[in-house]
Amino acid sequence: MSPYSPAGPHQTSHDTEKRCVSGITNSRLAQSRAKDREAQRAVRTGLGRRMERLELDVEQLKNGG
Repeated sequence: MSPYSPAGPHQTSHDTEKRCVSGITNSRLAQSRAKDREAQRAVRTGLGRRMERLELDVEQLKNGG
C-alpha cells in the first residue's frame, strides 16, 4: 500500500478488510451481527440528534444569535 493512500501506510482500507467468520457458529454469528446492527443504530441516532442541534445552532446564529 502506498504511503499516500487514504488509509495510511500501516492500515488497510475498509474495502479490502474482511471479517473471518469461519470459526464462529451460526448462532454466535447471528448474535454478533445483531449486536453490530444495534450499535450502528445507536451511532446513527446519536449523529442525527447532533445534526439537529447543530442545525438549530446555525439557525440561531443566522437570526442574530
